[in-house]
Amino acid sequence: MDFYIVAGEAVALPYRAQDAEGMWWDDLANNSAGRTECGYTELAPAQPSYDPATQQISWQNGGWVVTALPSTPSAPIILDSLGYQMLYTSDERINMRKAAETDPQVADWVALASSPGNFDLSDPRLIAMVDGSVAKGLVTSARATQVLAGQAPPTS
Repeated sequence: MDFYIVAGEAVALPYRAQDAEGMWWDDLANNSAGRTECGYTELAPAQPSYDPATQQISWQNGGWVVTALPSTPSAPIILDSLGYQMLYTSDERINMRKAAETDPQVADWVALASSPGNFDLSDPRLIAMVDGSVAKGLVTSARATQVLAGQAPPTS
């Protein structure tokens, strides 16, 4: 398919168009006078090849641009209490329970993690708890990233 540059944009040639004086022109693909009168005079460069499954193409600043398709958000990871707690190593869980004996904030986190119900790993409140456990030195930043991704802890 050929594209023409009209007012700085690459546009497909329509079958029918109206010129500046209001006259309609048909079959512009085979009507060079009509194309000229309707402003379809400059043929745009051919589109570069691209993979429509992973890329998109657009006309920007006078040329074709190929970019990656935007990523689609993944489905939230939802776990029950045991599933959530098992994202931590045994040592991490033990350290959290020890810290809970003297730190009321950690005690609250441990109580919440032990409560019945489901845990959405994308919930901002849960993310704040995990980030807080990093700030208190209970888990490393790398482990927090694994926990929030729903990845099981490394085996020893």
